[in-house]
Amino acid sequence: MSENKIRDWSRDPARSKEAILNAAEKLFASQGYEQTSLQQIGQEAGVSRGTPGYFFGSKEQLYGEVLDRLFEAEYASVEAVLQQTPRPDESPTERLAEVIGKFYDFLLVRPTFIQMIEREAINGAKFLQNRSGYLKLMNESLALIGPALVGPAFRPLDPNQLLLSIIGMCWFPLAHTATFLTPVGVDVADPAFWQARKNHIIDLVLNGILIKPVDNGRV
Repeated sequence: MSENKIRDWSRDPARSKEAILNAAEKLFASQGYEQTSLQQIGQEAGVSRGTPGYFFGSKEQLYGEVLDRLFEAEYASVEAVLQQTPRPDESPTERLAEVIGKFYDFLLVRPTFIQMIEREAINGAKFLQNRSGYLKLMNESLALIGPALVGPAFRPLDPNQLLLSIIGMCWFPLAHTATFLTPVGVDVADPAFWQARKNHIIDLVLNGILIKPVDNGRV
């Protein structure tokens, strides 16, 4: 890393901070918290070794900022759907299908989110306990699912169980491409597989909650 490049980054604090967060997310996800140093993050970001500490104070504080940013991105991926006013002709299942699709797409394009949460699971969620955005999406999704999916068209269901099933079906194949999908011959580089997987999840959920199954015309 040349000194000129480091100086160029230092002239733009906002750009430097963004570069540090991007580098930290990449390294924390791939190496874990313990194996990642502020010096490595600075090198990856193209800033001097002291710059991450200048902006974030400590590695733990930077790690928390990375988690918060990931949760904000997760929520933003479905926020518009959760907040929009229902159309008069809108079925509750339409909104649910859209939320599932947006959440799935977020996981697909942000693998570092899955990697970091998997590491947190192994370590007892040590750093998640005090993150304010941790359960925001889950809580608002439950607020949508609970009241909406009640009536003669729906099977009796526990919203918590339904939400856990949705998360699990979206999460598992993306978290285990190397351990389960590739060994059984799935081409994980094929976008058609992931689109078919999303359609499959939505169909399973909708047909599982409705008394009368529906044909959504999905491939």
